[in-house]
Amino acid sequence: PYPNSTNPNANFSDLIGRVSANYQPVTVSYRFAADSDDGALNRNEIEFGFSKPWLLLNGSYRTLKNNRFIPDSREGIVNAVLPITDQWSIYGGARNDFELDRLVTTNGGVIYKNECFNIMVNALRINSRDRDIAPTNEITFRVGLKNLGEFGGN
Repeated sequence: PYPNSTNPNANFSDLIGRVSANYQPVTVSYRFAADSDDGALNRNEIEFGFSKPWLLLNGSYRTLKNNRFIPDSREGIVNAVLPITDQWSIYGGARNDFELDRLVTTNGGVIYKNECFNIMVNALRINSRDRDIAPTNEITFRVGLKNLGEFGGN
């Protein structure tokens, strides 16, 4: 049996595929997983990107079902970076769960880059809620030294 199949004791995995197109400044990609028995689409994901010096924008929409390892879901993600100068940029993003009809996470921040290092300050709101878990806010400060690595913390 194939151990990672979405169907227990299956001899084959889902049929996995990807189709993508890149015509600068736009990229589009479609990924899927189809049941090897009946062709039902168990995973669909479409991603897009737009990249110009004055704006970076990307997003995705995905659905997942009939997977014994991961619960069914439908979600959308969008992120954007807006360069203000050669060194300074602002950015933001969000992830929405369409099954729960709510934002899962939102974030935004500021980036400074030069030839020696970069600094990032990120604000993140996690809206997950469970019995003992309430929504949280995080502020992250990160410093990257070119050719040496990065460090930072919440």
